[in-house]
Amino acid sequence: MSVILWLAWMIATAPVSFETTQQGGMSNFEFASAMLIQWVNPKAWIVSVSIVGTFIAIEGSAFERAALLSLIFMLTATIGCFPWLASGAVLRSLLQHPPVARLFNMTLGLGLATSMVTMI
Repeated sequence: MSVILWLAWMIATAPVSFETTQQGGMSNFEFASAMLIQWVNPKAWIVSVSIVGTFIAIEGSAFERAALLSLIFMLTATIGCFPWLASGAVLRSLLQHPPVARLFNMTLGLGLATSMVTMI
């Protein structure tokens, strides 16, 4: 519990500075990098193996079933990820302002510390 409270304090008091992004010290997480990191995502592997084991029947065309399941996955992933994409774009524009970024850090730190109440 003390580690979580320490982390909450570190988040709440984290310095708000944008010099590293403006000087090019930090690179953007590009689409290709995000796509490649999915190959090491354990949740994606577990879901994929579970779906194949559950819904690919022995009879019928395995290719057709796999194609249908892939289409369903892509559609639901697109629908499910769009709100995160939109909210991330809004947050990025809001967090460019240091007072808003400071309030955001303090809110996240307070939320994390408050979540420890259930552990007491």
